[in-house]
Amino acid sequence: LNAIAVLSYLFVGWAAGSIGHVDASVFSSQDSREYREYADWIFGARPSSVASNWRPFLYPLLLGLAERVGGVRGVWLLNVAVWFTALNFCASATYRFVKSEWAAALVFLVLATNLSLMMLTYQGLTEPTVIALLAIWVYGLSRLTPRPTPGQIAWLLLPVTLAVVVKPEFEFLLAVLAVIVVVGIIRSDARGLATGVFAACLIPVGIQLWVMAHFNGYFGLSNVGTRALREYYLPRLDVAIGQSSDLEAARLRMADISYSDA
Repeated sequence: LNAIAVLSYLFVGWAAGSIGHVDASVFSSQDSREYREYADWIFGARPSSVASNWRPFLYPLLLGLAERVGGVRGVWLLNVAVWFTALNFCASATYRFVKSEWAAALVFLVLATNLSLMMLTYQGLTEPTVIALLAIWVYGLSRLTPRPTPGQIAWLLLPVTLAVVVKPEFEFLLAVLAVIVVVGIIRSDARGLATGVFAACLIPVGIQLWVMAHFNGYFGLSNVGTRALREYYLPRLDVAIGQSSDLEAARLRMADISYSDA
């Protein structure tokens, strides 16, 4: 199956002309240039970065490492690697859920022939990484038992924690999972070790909060997360519970709520 994925990827890249223009495409978007700027700041190549106030640290860190090891093509190869990671973990999770090799192969092939996913690997953007982390999380779900072991807690929680420090919008999913995991720990036979694993899985979020507080004077995940909270999630919740008549009125109400209050 991976051989089919390789052939599919090479054919699509050749047909679209993307493989021959990797150097020009990886940092062609404004978002990718912001991630690169942040990466340069992390590795000491620039004195400051406005993007550190706007973007979480994990993807710029990975991007910066990849670029320093392999240049622009290193960033592309990083995205290709996480694309393959997503394919294999989704297929493995499917097999664990339904116990069917045919179903697992079908899921793999559907993802391996998805043009949008393949073309995203030619951009220095977060989407391939997020997809891979979600695939790993789904695989973690497939391993879960009513009384989770420390290993199961790590599989379930860490991918979402890492997704939060790539795209803060996943903070709500993390909050729900944290509650579920705490309940599972209470029912677990290895509470001490499970609690330690739970705390360790939250370290990336702690690092992001420290970066924001120390370098930007703001205690929160990022301005992206704040905006998503105020302009998307909370207004919809406000309308759903009948506090506002429409989304625009709800956004005006949310505009005065601080991130900590939210």
